[in-house]
Amino acid sequence: MDDQVVFAIDDVSRVENNFWRVDGRAYQDVRVGDIVKPYDDRMARVQAALAYTITAISTYGKDAPELSRGLTGSLIIEGLHGDLLRTGSTLIR
Repeated sequence: MDDQVVFAIDDVSRVENNFWRVDGRAYQDVRVGDIVKPYDDRMARVQAALAYTITAISTYGKDAPELSRGLTGSLIIEGLHGDLLRTGSTLIR
């Protein structure tokens, strides 16, 4: 895998329509507007074509334009098939 792991998913929930909230820890800095893809060894082929845009970030109860490496927080991401996002998987860039 040549892509860089940027976020570990601890929890996933639907916000509305094609918007999903993923809670977890940043492995690399992520910013609003970044395009990320889900990665899970068991479903790599299924998820390879999926892409999500980070539309909002919050950490420690406050909205933020970015989430720095090592911090925990929540990302609101927009994209189709968010039901394929899994706890324990990661987001890559």
